[in-house]
Amino acid sequence: MRCFSSRAAAPLRSFSSVAAPLRKRNVMRLGDAEPIVSNDAWVAPCATVAGKVLLYDASSVWFGAVVRADHGHTIRIGAMAAVQEKAVIQTVASLASGFPPDVRVGNYARVGAGATLISCHVGHFAQIGEGAIIGEGAVVEDHAAVAPNSVVAAGR
Repeated sequence: MRCFSSRAAAPLRSFSSVAAPLRKRNVMRLGDAEPIVSNDAWVAPCATVAGKVLLYDASSVWFGAVVRADHGHTIRIGAMAAVQEKAVIQTVASLASGFPPDVRVGNYARVGAGATLISCHVGHFAQIGEGAIIGEGAVVEDHAAVAPNSVVAAGR
C-alpha cells in the first residue's frame, strides 16, 4: 500500500536566500584584557579564549575548550602545548597562599580532553590526563604525568 501526499513539494530555495550562519567569536576581549595569540598558534573555531591569555608559538586550543582569564590574572599556554577537546582553564580572584592566581602551562605540555585547570602551574613536558582536575594553587612539575580522571587537590 502506498501513501501519497496531497500537498505539492515545497520549492527549493537558492543558497543566496538562506540566511548566513552566525559566526562565533572564539578569541575575545574580557573587560579591558585581550588575548595575545602567536601567529602560528591555533584555536579551533568552536573553542573560546577570553581575557588576558597568552598563546605562545605553535600552541593549540582544540574543539570545545575554554580558556578564560577572569579577575585580571594571566593564563600562559607555552610553546607547542596542546589544550585538547572540552578542557577548561580558568583563574580565581585570589589564592589563600598569597601567590598570584595565574595559570601557566609549560612548553610541550598536554592538557587532556575534559580536564579542568584552576589557577595552577603545569610544568614543561607535563601530561594532564583526560578528565583530570588540577585545583587552585597546585603545581605539576616538569615531565610529570597526571592520570586520567584524577584530582590534584588545591595547594598541592
